[in-house]
Amino acid sequence: MFSRYILAVGSVLWIFSSMLIFAQKNTMPSFLDARSQDRFGEKVREYNLFFEQLKAERIALDSTDKAPLRGTGYKAFKREEWFWSTRVDSVGNFPPNDLQFQEYQRMIQAEQRNPKSATVQQTTWTELGPSTSRGGYYGVGRVMRIVPEPGSTTRWWVCSAGGGIWRTENSGTTWIPVAHLSLPIMPTSDLAFDPNFAVNQTVYLATGDYVGSIGTNSVGVLRSTNGGQTWSNTGWTLAQSLNWRIARLLVHPTSGRIIAAANAMIRYSDDGGTTWADATGITFGTVFRDMTTKADDPSVMIAGTNDGRIFRSTNSGTSWTQVVQSSSATGRVALATSPANPTIMYAVISNANTRGLHSVIRSVDAGVTWSAVYQPTTFAPTTPNLLSGTLQTQQTATSTGGQGEYDLCIG
Repeated sequence: MFSRYILAVGSVLWIFSSMLIFAQKNTMPSFLDARSQDRFGEKVREYNLFFEQLKAERIALDSTDKAPLRGTGYKAFKREEWFWSTRVDSVGNFPPNDLQFQEYQRMIQAEQRNPKSATVQQTTWTELGPSTSRGGYYGVGRVMRIVPEPGSTTRWWVCSAGGGIWRTENSGTTWIPVAHLSLPIMPTSDLAFDPNFAVNQTVYLATGDYVGSIGTNSVGVLRSTNGGQTWSNTGWTLAQSLNWRIARLLVHPTSGRIIAAANAMIRYSDDGGTTWADATGITFGTVFRDMTTKADDPSVMIAGTNDGRIFRSTNSGTSWTQVVQSSSATGRVALATSPANPTIMYAVISNANTRGLHSVIRSVDAGVTWSAVYQPTTFAPTTPNLLSGTLQTQQTATSTGGQGEYDLCIG
């Protein structure tokens, strides 16, 4: 009797401790955290252990074995596992963070030794595919940002997660790559045009993929002065081994100030990127995921983090004040402002524990104060989790999960 009592108590304590573990923020392992000294097999075992325990927890709580891993990130993990299985060495070592950049440097050095090789690099290439995905997705790549070209209604530029920059001349009917051979790395996260672009053809580019894995760290902000034909470094040049990631890049429409939101701080430049300064009011290490400006006054800015916080600036990014606090459940923030009513701003916040939707909040005073306008209730038909995958085919979401920390936007 006593032994059965001990066993029962032990089982309850194990379930309770598991609930505590997985109720904490950011407990899920990630290939994003992998470094060249890590082993592929170790990362896979971390993932498998995480999902095995999470599945046991869900079964214990729901008394059902029906799709216990839906919305947990399991499919994303399996995609990452397949991706890296062919890219690690024979003992499972991940490649160096800056491998792509090293190869780019080798190409540049080869061209300098033999100028004729540069001509070979520019020869015509034919696309072989693929153009579709067997996973049921439209397209075969992830778009990071779409930016209309100033003064044009048909020319748009696109930053891709691993395919460089693309541009359309006909409102998206066809697309062409933009100077891929002059980019030091292919991941790009954002770009912004100089206020006098029509005259000086200057464009700024944030490199890297801020939600990517190994090899997608930023090498800094690049600049083109010929409409994207060639690119060169600005004063903010980074080594990929430093693990910097730039999420947003904005240019003030009159002063030309460049403001960049990254995974440790916000920085700005007043001389076309030659020199950079760190914004004040922000603790170093704050991971920013989005940034935007008030529609009728670009000196007023808001920026969102990866843990539910929102910061506000009234001097074009020089200094910032935190206006929304984080909680144990708040995750990534995406922002939007209203062109029709510039004092209205919105933020969508993911749930750090479930990866689904935490809330949608709104400000009616240009970001000074915020209040919730939508918060999902589990399995409630009137307020479903809008980030649930089941919402695509049903009127109500039957899952609390999603990919809120990975792909999140509002507009």
